[in-house]
Amino acid sequence: MAERIETGRMQIGTDWPGTFIRGDDSLFYAQTIRALFGRAEDRAKSGNVDGAEAAMWGRLQKLADILEGCRVNKGAQKVE
Repeated sequence: MAERIETGRMQIGTDWPGTFIRGDDSLFYAQTIRALFGRAEDRAKSGNVDGAEAAMWGRLQKLADILEGCRVNKGAQKVE
């Protein structure tokens, strides 16, 4: 059985290091971002969010989309 890889820094050979996020951690982080995003939307409705902050929230929403991409589906690429 392969060694369990934990969330954190990962580098393969001499390639640029990256960050590996386990699926269970990934979904938790996405859920947290979504919850915070909901609060930001409430603040935005009352006019308490400026354009720069709205743009940052938009980027975080895209990150949540990426993090939720770890769900198992038939089209997912599997590396062995």
